[in-house]
Amino acid sequence: MRDQWIVQAPERAFLADPIAAEILKRVDGATSLQTIIDTLAADFAAPREVIAGDVLTMVTSLAERQVLIWKA
Repeated sequence: MRDQWIVQAPERAFLADPIAAEILKRVDGATSLQTIIDTLAADFAAPREVIAGDVLTMVTSLAERQVLIWKA
C-alpha cells in the first residue's frame, strides 16, 4: 500500500482515511487539540465547528481503543 496511513496498535491496525491522516499528521504530543483544529480549519477553509467535531470524534475513538493516550 502506497500513500496510505496505517495506525498500528498492539494486536491490531487501522487504515486511516485521508481526513484521519491529516489529523494524525498534527498529533505530536505537544500541539493542543485547539491548535490542531484551528490549523485544519484554516488549511482547508472549513468551518471550525465541523473540524472540531471530526477531530474530537476521532481522538476520542482512538483513546477509547487505547490507541491514543489522552494527556490532560
